[in-house]
Amino acid sequence: MKKYIINYIAKHLFKFITEDEFLRVDKKGGVHFRGTVLTRDQIETLSKEAKDIKSTELYKILLNEMTFLSNKKIFFDSTSETDLLAGKMALWTLDVLSRKIDNISRLVR
Repeated sequence: MKKYIINYIAKHLFKFITEDEFLRVDKKGGVHFRGTVLTRDQIETLSKEAKDIKSTELYKILLNEMTFLSNKKIFFDSTSETDLLAGKMALWTLDVLSRKIDNISRLVR
């Protein structure tokens, strides 16, 4: 019963993300988003936006600060395995975000 209630709440209160909502590049080089193939102009716009994000000082500052805080949590502030896991999860999230922005910025040369 408890599991049913948790699943019901999660299903109705949180937006479920599917793979169709990811930006995907197929083997032929086509870029897909929400089930449609993006035009060359759309791809160029996304690539430029990603390059702009990477070049901003604010992005670099935030990335460095979050990395520092995550490392601090792991190495100095952790008192349990949960704290270690939280720091590692934050670092993993930062890595995924920075790699995604980097990959999108390289869609157009």
